[in-house]
Amino acid sequence: MDLYKNILLIDDDDGDLTVFSRALKALDPAIICHTADNGLHGLNLIRRLPELDLIFVDLNMPGMDGFEYLQALKLEPAYRGIPCIAWTSSVDENNRKKAMDLGAAGFIIKPTDVDKLKIILRHVLSGELSVQL
Repeated sequence: MDLYKNILLIDDDDGDLTVFSRALKALDPAIICHTADNGLHGLNLIRRLPELDLIFVDLNMPGMDGFEYLQALKLEPAYRGIPCIAWTSSVDENNRKKAMDLGAAGFIIKPTDVDKLKIILRHVLSGELSVQL
């Protein structure tokens, strides 16, 4: 049984947004995937979507990046309970540590293969918030 049905993905890469959304739909058509192209848009969107179950945030974006988003999210008492997963192409261990220190519930390095993405998302939807393949 999937724990998360209403998801927000914050990423400035249109291709990543599309692939991620399609992979989620392939796993479970009932999942709703909202998208935002930077942290500020993500904050504005979350205020209009109080029913969110899970957030994925890219760490490297123009404007408000993922680190700043995680920091801002901690200041919003109403949203502190929503797990937020750092979603990045960076393999830098310092980025993982910094994201986790800022309150990320998990850390996932973006896979380059759609099938691997589906496997990762299947794990996440079942409650395993940090998955690497």
